[in-house]
Amino acid sequence: MDLEELLRGGLTRATDAGRLGVKATDLTETELDELLTLCVDFLWDKRTEPSPRIDGWWLSAGGIRPWWEQDAHLDEREALSLRSLRTEVYDVLEERGLIVKGPGNVVPIHVSPPEMRRGTQSATELITVTATGAGYGDPVTNAQVEKAAMDLVATTYRNQGWDVEDVSARKVGWDLTARRAGDELHLEVKGVSGTKPTILLTRNEHATAGTDPAWRLAVVTQALTSATLTEFIPEQVLSASVPHVFRVQLA
Repeated sequence: MDLEELLRGGLTRATDAGRLGVKATDLTETELDELLTLCVDFLWDKRTEPSPRIDGWWLSAGGIRPWWEQDAHLDEREALSLRSLRTEVYDVLEERGLIVKGPGNVVPIHVSPPEMRRGTQSATELITVTATGAGYGDPVTNAQVEKAAMDLVATTYRNQGWDVEDVSARKVGWDLTARRAGDELHLEVKGVSGTKPTILLTRNEHATAGTDPAWRLAVVTQALTSATLTEFIPEQVLSASVPHVFRVQLA
């Protein structure tokens, strides 16, 4: 399907449901994936220069709103109805590790090259599992994000007078042990390239969160651009956790 067919299909379903605004749920899973692929390809085609923050990525001056309006021949009312869908598209692309929005969620944005999308043009969600954990996106960018997050968390705690030890290689259920004046914290560090703290936990990390009162989740959003550290206690993490994928070994 082309862009106009995808957008008008969403507009029709929203109208049939009695709503003005189109949501991602007004598209089928296949249609949404097609729309995401078209959008990330458009942003890549509008690239201007290499990203100064993310190796292999480029800055894009493309904005999908005027592109949607022109290519789908939208009138003012239709364009307004698609505003919420546009926001969701940017959010999902960022969650899947395909773009990083600029400050204030405006262009230019950072966009991943095609070779970092499983070598295809598909925008299907990619989960990478390595020896140090799991995350969304390609392993090269994930490694950059993880290092930036680890460095920021370690530096932040050391500046506050904590002794920090990297224990990530021991697979104990957290990454950094912080000690100060008889207190001890076990910090599981997660970095994301986007603005939303959506992360993956391994089974060991999740189990440790449920049994270790010293465990904390330290999430660094926009780790490669405008890094921001937010911490969560185990209760917050466990209440927000849902099963996402299961490994099934039948033989």
